[in-house]
Amino acid sequence: MRRFPWVRGAAFLLLLCAGARAQDRAFALAEASVEAAAEDGTLSLLLARRAFEVADGEETRSALYAALLRARERAILRGHAGAVVRVDVSPGGEAVATASEDGTARIFDLAGKEIAVLSAGAPVTDVRFLGDGVLVVTAAEIAVWDRAGKKLATFPRAPLDVQGPLLALRPTAETLRLVDGSGKVVRDLKVKASGPAAGEFTFWAVTTDGRLRWYDGRAREKSVAPAAGTAAAVFSAEGTVATYGGNGIAVQLWSPQCKKIGELLHAGPVERVAISADGQRIFTASADGNYAFFGADGKRQARMAKAGPCAFAAVAEDGMRVVTLDDGDQVTLWTWDGVPTAKRFPGIASVTPNARCLGLILDFKDGTRRFVHSGLLDVASMDLVGGAHSFSRWGGPWLLVADGEGRAALQHWYGPGPAHLRGHSGVILHATFSLDNSLVVTGSRDGTARVWDVDPPAVPVLYHPALVTGIGYEAGRLLTCSKDMLHIRDEGGHPLKDLQLVSPLVWWGHGAGRVAVSCKDELAAVLFDLDGRELARLKHDGVMNGVEVSPKGDLIVSFSADKAAKLWDGRGRQCARLDHPAGVGSAAFSADGRLVLTTADDRQARVWTAQGKLQSTFPMPEEIWYCLFSPRGDRIVGIPVKDAEPPVWTAEGKLVARLAGHEGPVHAAVFSPEGDAIVTASKDGTARLWDADGRPGPVLAHGDVVHKGVFLPGGKGVVTTCKDGSVRHWDRDGRLLAVMRGHVKSVWFVECTADGGTIATASEDTTVRLWPLRRDDLLRLAKERSIRGFTPEEHDRFGPLLEPSK
Repeated sequence: MRRFPWVRGAAFLLLLCAGARAQDRAFALAEASVEAAAEDGTLSLLLARRAFEVADGEETRSALYAALLRARERAILRGHAGAVVRVDVSPGGEAVATASEDGTARIFDLAGKEIAVLSAGAPVTDVRFLGDGVLVVTAAEIAVWDRAGKKLATFPRAPLDVQGPLLALRPTAETLRLVDGSGKVVRDLKVKASGPAAGEFTFWAVTTDGRLRWYDGRAREKSVAPAAGTAAAVFSAEGTVATYGGNGIAVQLWSPQCKKIGELLHAGPVERVAISADGQRIFTASADGNYAFFGADGKRQARMAKAGPCAFAAVAEDGMRVVTLDDGDQVTLWTWDGVPTAKRFPGIASVTPNARCLGLILDFKDGTRRFVHSGLLDVASMDLVGGAHSFSRWGGPWLLVADGEGRAALQHWYGPGPAHLRGHSGVILHATFSLDNSLVVTGSRDGTARVWDVDPPAVPVLYHPALVTGIGYEAGRLLTCSKDMLHIRDEGGHPLKDLQLVSPLVWWGHGAGRVAVSCKDELAAVLFDLDGRELARLKHDGVMNGVEVSPKGDLIVSFSADKAAKLWDGRGRQCARLDHPAGVGSAAFSADGRLVLTTADDRQARVWTAQGKLQSTFPMPEEIWYCLFSPRGDRIVGIPVKDAEPPVWTAEGKLVARLAGHEGPVHAAVFSPEGDAIVTASKDGTARLWDADGRPGPVLAHGDVVHKGVFLPGGKGVVTTCKDGSVRHWDRDGRLLAVMRGHVKSVWFVECTADGGTIATASEDTTVRLWPLRRDDLLRLAKERSIRGFTPEEHDRFGPLLEPSK
């Protein structure tokens, strides 16, 4: 090489050119992935995966995250020679049944492998799983088959319903015939009315002898209630039953054990009843036009006089809203204290709410449908798929809409935009959700069915019953809080324990093996281990303001409006009392657990030893929300309530710097794991990096409010969360590495696993998402979610990009 130095230079130039070509190619593939998303999510993923294989950059990594979130297609079910007119998912979610005009029903596993062919000899109009069997319906007969393809029983065509493992046939108007999954007739009932129940029982029936009867999944009679005059019954998911009718003015409440637990009285005959899932709230409407809102104890909480005849009513699963439809085409959403939000929709025929009554499907007499948000603001179904729709259906918080051209979309009731399900080449004739709402199956005139994940598993989403107010990783556990619940999961997000708190969470802390919570208006914090066992109650004489756990989990500090902080050991035994002249608003441990910092309403910060000895006191010139020690223990940063310049002190309280540069209030400040840097998040639309002495570093621009930033371990960069629903990954020099978009509302919190391989983000949309960061993990997930390779047509279309330039 010494004899020919130009060889080294030429080789270097060739490598530079090749690198430039690879970067250009990767960028073009990423752009093609974004463009392909509107036509085919699987193609979009294939292109993004190839782009990321060529070069790992901000554009390719962001494109791959977006494609993984769109990659909903799990399998294509092929084999039918005619249109697929009906689909069903087994109760356990392990198999799919399809019905076709070709005279067969077929059973597939979720990978698309055919398990059995059920030859009916005539076009199949309906197929459903029935316990261990399969129900197949043609124009002439109803048959029950086993899952291996053997016909077990046949019945003449009659009106039918399926509830879990039972088939209910109505051969005559007053006969209810119950059939199990083996095709055996297990009971014939003489009935006036019947219907499904939730919870413990599978069926209820009002029999001709005036009794209300419950039946389990094997049609065994479980309970009988004397219900003379009853014309209808409504069940909650918990098993509470409300019966009414027969021109009576009372609604009778029954426990699942068939014990009468109360009566709700009206001035006129009751015509409509709706009950919350937990059985704790009941809405009633009477023939005289009065509406009433009751608690399960029978006490009326609100009454609306002369609200009008009620054609439909439903209570949200959380019991917080009621939706009604009156005879004047008016849809009304009521709060439980009787406050209405109403809008008239001329020509409306019916309304179908989702489980929380926060999204509504409106069917009109002219055959059209519309999707309406909770504020009764219109969102036309055609906006979701781009053409006239064929049907709409709720699955939990998701609305599935299909058009007449083979397109479908899932719309989350939070919005903002639909998730398109592209792939069918013919009209979608039927679709269904799995029992747990994790899958959608569509059947099409193109002769195929397709299985889709509602939430793509590459970036798991964890739903919560309310706004997520805390999130953290601790000793192999993912801890999240929502309202008055503490959720303990493994690092993959699988639930381990849900703990009901006495009231909404105010503050919490966690350290190795321990988590402590303080709740609204409580005089004690509660200490748990990571298996959810309560270890102790940390009592104060005043309302609790918060609690923190040392990093080693061997010391806890609680602080209260009673002018004291208290130190406790890991078992909840008090070690010391830290008295203050005013209420204590925050506390923090040093990384080694040897120091405790407290702030009080007298605008003084105090540093104590772990034995409770006061070490130093220093003033805080402004109101501070909370303070944090650096991992080195030599710096303290304070997060002001309103100010844009967080102060940095030494551990002894000497002011080192003010982090000046933000143009709006700072929401959060966090030290790096090494203690040499700080990241701040601000309302001004930026996050900023600083060294531990307050010298400014890179500015991370977002364009909207930044809620939080965290450093990843091992110098792997910084992750920030934003009001626009995005999550951004940066290197320590301020270079953007990726943008992750999946949340549909503001992202408030972000935490990372100890190895920095996964981050968890919590959003105002009540979800937590788990994002993989490692290149190998992203490529593995992309490979797993790619259900096919490039087709010959796609190779022709993208050929120059798919292969390296010669």
